[in-house]
Amino acid sequence: MAQALQQIAAIAWSVAAISVIAVTLQGCGGDVPHTTLTTTLACEIGRIPWPNEGCQTIEELSEEADTFLRSHMPPWDVDNAQTLEEGILGPTLNVSLTARDLLPWAENIPKDIWLNYVLPYANVNEPRVDWRTLLSSELRPLVQNPTYQANTTSDVVSVLNEKLWSTLRTPEITFKSGQTPLIYDPMSTIDYGYASCTGISIMLVDALRSVGVPARIAGTPAWSANVSKGNHNWVEVWLGPGEGLDGGAWTFIEGKPAGGGETLTNPCDKWFCNPSHFDGKTQAFAPQFDNTTNTTIYPMAWDLENENVPGVNRTAFYNAVCKPCGNNTVTIQV
Repeated sequence: MAQALQQIAAIAWSVAAISVIAVTLQGCGGDVPHTTLTTTLACEIGRIPWPNEGCQTIEELSEEADTFLRSHMPPWDVDNAQTLEEGILGPTLNVSLTARDLLPWAENIPKDIWLNYVLPYANVNEPRVDWRTLLSSELRPLVQNPTYQANTTSDVVSVLNEKLWSTLRTPEITFKSGQTPLIYDPMSTIDYGYASCTGISIMLVDALRSVGVPARIAGTPAWSANVSKGNHNWVEVWLGPGEGLDGGAWTFIEGKPAGGGETLTNPCDKWFCNPSHFDGKTQAFAPQFDNTTNTTIYPMAWDLENENVPGVNRTAFYNAVCKPCGNNTVTIQV
């Protein structure tokens, strides 16, 4: 039933978009109308375009995505694979593939980035819930509707980070320190109406993934390698090769409740991006889902003994972009 309702919602939304915008249609084929607004990677109807990899049928991609999720599950998900299959994997695949097919900013995402930072149903070890169905239905109209059509990843991030906190809840979601691991999955954050930096960051990551934007949490388990100095999590967004900070593909920002007024282009407008925090001792990491190509683990400040979340070390990146910024000694707890 949930899958059928999601497909109906996708069809209704797509028809509304088609009635307003005259575009060249392309996409996966099947039961969902297609409104991909760009034509830079032309494929036959019923096939998905991938940069530098050509086109792939929706059936092939669905099978590959399902295999990827099952092959790289952390141990606790392997133990509960049947429950995940019954409640989460189906909607995860359906909504992710729909977003990849319909939304213009999704077309240029390489497959390895899509698999690791759009498709996954979780970031770290937060409770497993079907957040994607809800977030997609509530948030996609904010960036694609009869009066506003976002065209770039930056546009999507700006709109969602401004509006999602009040769209998903009244009164709007706010920041409250020290809540992890009690409140850090999206459904709990919506229910309680608040979360600390980890929950806020996971909410923004999942919101972006629900509309096809590659995103991941990032953070440090201890400033200056000293737990007493606090820890922090924020959000990294994939913009594309050369489009991010320091000549890379990634930039970073915080969820609005934890860091209002921040931009994707200025690293120094984040309170923690300065030489007092990145002092040569602080280590920063981001998680990934693929457990075979990671270079390290993602250390979770609330569960430091858990070494089952694959990660990448982002310390060099933050040293490069943050050391030129001014000093700030504020700390925020997860």
